[in-house]
Amino acid sequence: LGVIRFTERDHPAAPRRHAIAGRDLVLFSLLAFSVGMIQAAGDSSSRHGSPIHRHSEANWPRELRGEPLIPIKPTPLEEQFAKTFPGAIGTFRCGQDQVILRHITRATRMLHPAADCLRGAGYSISESKIKSDPNGLQWKVTLALSPSGERIIARERITSNDGTSWADVTAWYWSAVMNPNAGPWHSITRISRRD
Repeated sequence: LGVIRFTERDHPAAPRRHAIAGRDLVLFSLLAFSVGMIQAAGDSSSRHGSPIHRHSEANWPRELRGEPLIPIKPTPLEEQFAKTFPGAIGTFRCGQDQVILRHITRATRMLHPAADCLRGAGYSISESKIKSDPNGLQWKVTLALSPSGERIIARERITSNDGTSWADVTAWYWSAVMNPNAGPWHSITRISRRD
């Protein structure tokens, strides 16, 4: 997937989108770095088994609940992280939000709860609970505050091809360890700014 670039002539809101995308890429880089540090501390599961796929090798959806997913080019740090991730990672703009999609081929500790990654990036967590959305789907919802006072909300869940889902990363991990042939799995994290 390539990055879709808009000129100011095409879309008057383009400068604002680039500013938001830049902040989001910094946030995702911090999240990926935090998880990468945990990986470096000893996750052997990512060194064995199925092949690694880069960002562009996954067949990502073009929209999420009717909203277009606009690919965001990965940073060098994200590319480095993706090289050892068991599957593929895609980062997208969806409206004013950032969406991180992961295709996961085996149980791995490289998939960490958003709350842990946000803490590692200096955010304080005010709440992290499992909640149901209007469609009855369960999500882990994390409310966080940056050192500068920026408030965000991260929603995450994991699904398998057979329809099983997890809102808790640890529950998914142990299920994947016990049932390695149940994959692949798909993770979605949606990060929104709160006013």
